[in-house]
Amino acid sequence: MGLNLKSIGVELSGKPILRDVSCAFSKGKIHVVLGPNGAGKSTLLKTIAGLVSYSGQIELAGLNLKQFSVKQRARSLAYLPQNYQIAWDILVRDVIAMGRYAHDDSDLTAIEDAMQVTDTGRFAARTTGQLSGGELARVMLARVLAGKPDWILADEPLASLDPAYQLDMVSRFRDIAATGTAVIIVLHDINLAAKLADNVLMLKDGAVLASGNASTKLSAQNLSKLYDISIKKHDIDSDYFVIG
Repeated sequence: MGLNLKSIGVELSGKPILRDVSCAFSKGKIHVVLGPNGAGKSTLLKTIAGLVSYSGQIELAGLNLKQFSVKQRARSLAYLPQNYQIAWDILVRDVIAMGRYAHDDSDLTAIEDAMQVTDTGRFAARTTGQLSGGELARVMLARVLAGKPDWILADEPLASLDPAYQLDMVSRFRDIAATGTAVIIVLHDINLAAKLADNVLMLKDGAVLASGNASTKLSAQNLSKLYDISIKKHDIDSDYFVIG
């Protein structure tokens, strides 16, 4: 069963951030969250991750998420924040191993699997201070995967990467979804969203503007409304959007 949000509301310092947000996510799919700055995208992921108080109801596999213990939630949902910092210069393998609670044989297998999916095994003996931004992004994704979550909540994981690493990460997220894991990912680049998304959720001023299958909802009309600018399909390649 999936993840369902029903009439979710969030206020921070008395300011409404999310307003009556209702939507559904399914496993084995990539769900891209789009919206202008301040639309509530990051807050949405934090809310699902249990980091923000909210009104309304979130159901995971038919169960109220508020009834989950912290450990139960952590086993089901993995949150990859936009800005991650590693305080010490430590081995890549040790960073990835932090995604597990213990280190018996099954944990070691999970760590190896995560490194294989993200192709981080080849620099596992290096330290984090020796990595490029793209390599570190893959390490942090591997750390999340090591926990074997059913759901990954990724907040702008492609934002600081060059185009080559962005496309590399797009491919890896697709591989992850193909295993049955759900990926809910915040993006700003609408063309990367078009390349990656199975489903989209568009947020504007904390409310849902559109939600559903990317093939129908990720339209020039909806995007123009979302960002208050003229967006249209590329004249030659209709898989791409252009501004103006």
